[in-house]
Amino acid sequence: MQGNLYAGDALNGELRWTFAAEDGIVASPVTVGRLPIFGDKAGRLYGLNRADGSEQWRLRLPAGVRTEPIYADGRLLVRTEDGELHAIE
Repeated sequence: MQGNLYAGDALNGELRWTFAAEDGIVASPVTVGRLPIFGDKAGRLYGLNRADGSEQWRLRLPAGVRTEPIYADGRLLVRTEDGELHAIE
């Protein structure tokens, strides 16, 4: 399904968990520390617990996220479909 993020075990390929976002996910997550971080088409940015897929935080952006977030120099950089670049510390 387009609105789900799946985590699999790298050693045996088994599904570990599934997270259902509120809208479609069209870009891969970036992992920062122990948090997979990704956005959805409605502009929500999610940080999940890598071990169990539980939501740790959520941030509402003004437009949809259609590209992978980038982590650099202690900031999360996210471009939204309105052309804006958001730097999140």
